[in-house]
Amino acid sequence: MGAMPNSTNAASGMAPMGHSAYVPQKDVGVGDSFADEEAPDRSLPPPSGEDGPESAEKLCNQEETRVKGWLRPGFNDKEVQPEKSNILMLGPTGSGKTLLAQSLAKMVNVPLVLSDATALTQAGYVGEDVENILSKLLQAAGHNLHLAERGIVYIDEIDKVAKRTRNSSSRDVSGEGVQQALLKMLEGTIVNVPEKGNKKHPRVEYIQMDTKNILFICGGAFVGLEQVINERVSKTSIGFGAAVKQEDCEDAVDLAAKVTQKVEHMDMINYGLIPEFVGRFPVLASLEALTEEQLVYVIKSPKNAILKQYASLFGMNGCALYVADEALDKVAKEAYERKTGARGLRSIMEQLFWDAMYEVPKYSRCGSGEDVAVFLSEDSLIKQRGRYVGAHVVVGKEEIEDFLDKGSAGGAEMEI
Repeated sequence: MGAMPNSTNAASGMAPMGHSAYVPQKDVGVGDSFADEEAPDRSLPPPSGEDGPESAEKLCNQEETRVKGWLRPGFNDKEVQPEKSNILMLGPTGSGKTLLAQSLAKMVNVPLVLSDATALTQAGYVGEDVENILSKLLQAAGHNLHLAERGIVYIDEIDKVAKRTRNSSSRDVSGEGVQQALLKMLEGTIVNVPEKGNKKHPRVEYIQMDTKNILFICGGAFVGLEQVINERVSKTSIGFGAAVKQEDCEDAVDLAAKVTQKVEHMDMINYGLIPEFVGRFPVLASLEALTEEQLVYVIKSPKNAILKQYASLFGMNGCALYVADEALDKVAKEAYERKTGARGLRSIMEQLFWDAMYEVPKYSRCGSGEDVAVFLSEDSLIKQRGRYVGAHVVVGKEEIEDFLDKGSAGGAEMEI
């Protein structure tokens, strides 16, 4: 991702990383004149009745006109330059905000830096300065300034820098001060970035980086935002003609997800973000909590799924892992009720495989040669004295066959 662009592409005039704004300097030489004189013209002929250069000129220059009452804006490609739209994502923990930013950077093939807003402080105070984020982006791009100026910056836990109180005489260096320090960087300006990442060093060298084309994505859980939205949306009235409020029996997670879909910029300001900061994020993206079906998919389907990780760990000791579909449904339901999203899956799986991870290596060390298998069934999630029964370790080929015949008709085998 942070590799240097290919020199052959730059020499041939190709735009690196898919950016058409890149215009390489043409080298003047004997080879160029030879190519200009004898290279055949492979361009397509212009359509009948239209001249090629003139039609292209019409497309590049459009005057403002009105067609049947509709305004057709005029533009000039030499003057109009599309600008970026920063994104502010809000959603519960474990809903995939960071993964979305990583997938976007991988899809467009640009460098990405993941930063945490809780470590940032205002300039002059103990902590990490906002310029260090761009220094990390420059390192992720392999110190290629042209590539870094078209990268993606993801700042997580941005809700933690909201103003704690409305009226406070003390300076909030880790809250409102961080928002003020990020303002010019988000909008687009020339920032002096320390080359080595240490701004406080007396002999540090700076590199000027333009943030005009850097996409900034900020994410946070924004706990309690649904209450701010409800204060704006809900309308209370009294009297005989007043609407009677129905008692909702929906899940609290689903209800909060539906409320956050109605978020507006004014809600973010009331939550504690300053208006100047919110105004630099034209796009507000609200993410819902993962459903139980989606959590089951997360457990077993991705390339680095948590179930495949445990299957690989048991496979190192020559042990096979068998999982029942009913067990996966119960695990997903437990994680959904904990409201921790995909992160809660590993906590549950650790408790289920806790004893098996210590018991299985004993059979591989003794060298008995018997087959060993681990079964995660539905009764593995039964709690006794505050803890799960856990996965079952079965030793012997006949015992494994008997366990398979008893209740695992719908089980899914994962064997390494």
